[in-house]
Amino acid sequence: MATPKTALSALLKTRIEGSGSETIVFCHGYGTDQSIWDKVVPILAQNYRVVVFDWPFAGSVKDQKLYDPLKYSSFEAFGDDLITLLTEIGIKSATFVGHSMSGMIGCIASLKRPDLFKRLVLVCASPRFLNSDDFEGGFKNSDVEQLISAMENNYEEFASHFASMIADTANSENVATVEKYKKGLIKMGAEVALPLAKTVFYSDYRELLDKVETPCTIIQTTNDKAVPRSVALYMQNKIKGEATLEIIHTDGHFPQLTSHLKFIELLLPLERNFYLFHGLQNFNVDLRRFKSIAQVLETLGQFFRTWVAPTEKSPSSVCIQPILSLSYSSNDVGVVMMLRTMSLDKQLLSLSLS
Repeated sequence: MATPKTALSALLKTRIEGSGSETIVFCHGYGTDQSIWDKVVPILAQNYRVVVFDWPFAGSVKDQKLYDPLKYSSFEAFGDDLITLLTEIGIKSATFVGHSMSGMIGCIASLKRPDLFKRLVLVCASPRFLNSDDFEGGFKNSDVEQLISAMENNYEEFASHFASMIADTANSENVATVEKYKKGLIKMGAEVALPLAKTVFYSDYRELLDKVETPCTIIQTTNDKAVPRSVALYMQNKIKGEATLEIIHTDGHFPQLTSHLKFIELLLPLERNFYLFHGLQNFNVDLRRFKSIAQVLETLGQFFRTWVAPTEKSPSSVCIQPILSLSYSSNDVGVVMMLRTMSLDKQLLSLSLS
């Protein structure tokens, strides 16, 4: 009797949080796993359905044989896995968030199954990591050769060096990020990390960009040692569909860790951003007179319910509804945005969190 085939979603440790009408799918990159999104998932899951999983190469995946270097010698196989996974768990028209190598994986999958993707968010992504005569990818051939040699000679030493370089150890605030990435690399192991590194560094998907029609948001940091800002600009210019570029003023390759609140702001639907930010122009209450954040949140909720006053016939009622349905908890990203926009977040730190 044949053994039943285990679903890919189970093999990849797929986890679904929240139950909103909109779905956000997060895909991690080289040397990490789904925990790279731990700062953003709990916040977004309050108003969205959030999906995270581990790629076969992640050290957290139990079946180490799941990663086949030959099968995954190109990003196409990862793209096929992504399509299989989303189909298996019944997801369509999702916002896809791909970090680093997963950005191009999402682009590949969107060409094969555009119905699965409403928007692509490409985080510190690149179609090519190697420099060429007409392209600055961030790494010279000699750089990659040295990295591969270091992996072969002393993998743990490589992991420490590479994590410090990519996550930016020069910034003391990024020490925790460096350590997290180092542990992820070590957990992945040299037998997986080495062939995958060759796949990542020697890939070139520049010609694919002018075929991508799904709307894209490109998120780039101001100082990413792995992906220069010129790469983000190149992608914005080459992508066929609508493409916007957002710069987060933080160092390193992991804005979801080093600047997670700003990162979350950029993931919110455009219509919600519009009502939150434009509504604030009509908000003239001095929040410093309140004794607790709970009172502040209640006032903000009352303001938006009064200001928008939608009717069933209003064409914008669909856009406004997410704001009206918010619980306005102290962790709500919309509230965080409002407080930060009004520069009152620091003034409120002295208030009770009741």
